[in-house]
Amino acid sequence: MKRAPAATKERLLRAAERLFALHGIDAVSMRSICIAADQRNNTALQYHFGDKQNLVEAILADRMGAINERRDVMLEQIRSDGCEGDLHRLVTALVTPFTEQLRDEPGGRYYVRFTAQLFSRGDAVELLTERRPFTEAFHAIVDLIRACLVGIPEEVLAGRLSLMASQLVHATAAMEFELAASGPRRRSESVAHFTGDLVDYVVGGLTAPVSRERRKLAS
Repeated sequence: MKRAPAATKERLLRAAERLFALHGIDAVSMRSICIAADQRNNTALQYHFGDKQNLVEAILADRMGAINERRDVMLEQIRSDGCEGDLHRLVTALVTPFTEQLRDEPGGRYYVRFTAQLFSRGDAVELLTERRPFTEAFHAIVDLIRACLVGIPEEVLAGRLSLMASQLVHATAAMEFELAASGPRRRSESVAHFTGDLVDYVVGGLTAPVSRERRKLAS
């Protein structure tokens, strides 16, 4: 039976995400993705996505769209409560929708590993934070975080926000490896504890006093 184009595209997308997560983006061939997706037509991937870079961006758009929606809901609640200046709640809204992927609902575990693989290519920050429709909530939250930290020199704050993104991705990917053999109940409890610890860690890093030496470098 011939598969519908939408179904074929989805199978290719999920197969690519899984293989990229497990083996690295540059180590995976277009042909191997077709095989993993049970797609006999080796031109199907090129037809739907063009090239590997477009495929990477399609995975991001697919996953980050849902993450953006979750962040937007949390942000609207923060605004409704008049808590735009609550750094802990802002960081929670930034971190939680990503760490929730560890619950694997569905396949989010591969997405966590996939984003970690992106960082090994050197273009991760640009791809993950470029202003696009599926990053609107991310940028809105970051703008509010910046407003909470006006006493920190811009150069220092920019560096800390970059470290925040890296720590969020790599720490979550490390937790995924740790939870690989966990059952649903233990995984759920561990994700909740990990998320709380990561939020506290990020807030601590963002608000840490700037040393005299670092201020001199930033001046």
